[in-house]
Amino acid sequence: MADTWKPIHENHAIDVMAAVITFAEVIPGLLLKRVLQIGEDAAFAAGLRSRHGLRGTQMTIGVDGSLVSSTVPVQGQIFNSLVDVPDDAPVPHQVAEQLHVAQDKVMYRTWRYISWSWQIERIQKLLLPLIAAVQDSVPISAQRLEYLDRFRFDGDLSHLKYSAVLKTDSPLIAPHVFSQSNLWHSHTGAFLPSGNDRKKLLQIQIDVLDSELSPSDNLSHTRWLNIMTAREDRLNLQSADDSRQNADLIKQTFDLNHAELKQVLSTIISDSMIDRIFLWKS
Repeated sequence: MADTWKPIHENHAIDVMAAVITFAEVIPGLLLKRVLQIGEDAAFAAGLRSRHGLRGTQMTIGVDGSLVSSTVPVQGQIFNSLVDVPDDAPVPHQVAEQLHVAQDKVMYRTWRYISWSWQIERIQKLLLPLIAAVQDSVPISAQRLEYLDRFRFDGDLSHLKYSAVLKTDSPLIAPHVFSQSNLWHSHTGAFLPSGNDRKKLLQIQIDVLDSELSPSDNLSHTRWLNIMTAREDRLNLQSADDSRQNADLIKQTFDLNHAELKQVLSTIISDSMIDRIFLWKS
């Protein structure tokens, strides 16, 4: 149907989900080799059989003051599972799931979100064995869960109403954006009250973008509304509780962060869109 907002998928709006564990120190060489082998075994068993080495970019200031970039080696591996895409797509395959294993962090990402119960099981299979291997040697400094929800509008922009997808009275959205006809951004973030020593960060980034294929006039226009929500726990390594992080506690924290981010999204999107994407059933 034209001139309406729709989620990117039929039964939910999640384009990408990422779960990240960051270490306070780099994993030492011998232990990293063991972690990479554990990661490979877990990834291959879970169907992530496309493997690539990591490469990093280093920025330096040249003699004339300009920035110079160079590719530097980074120890680590990326494991992907791939799915076929339509024949007219620009690439023959698309990444469905990814396990990123590096010296300073491990990360799970999916572009094929099914449900939280499914995804936390994947996190347990892919990420948590790596944490168990390093938890006695390398402390964890942060744990992050991030979602990118996307909605699209196809039609005449003169008929576009952001109130169809966003709550106009949400305290997490800059109020002036509802009167905008052009592209806009609304970004906010804050540390939440916490009963312990760790810092709990909430981030919301809402961006309105036009499809590159959209014509210059208002007809048959595709406009995207992207909502990135993230919860990050920054651990206090001097705290007795935070210094005892293990795979079970990390799983519990991801469960809690997921529930919190669902609540956050419910304060951003309209009630009709909450029902449309089955938010409370995901």
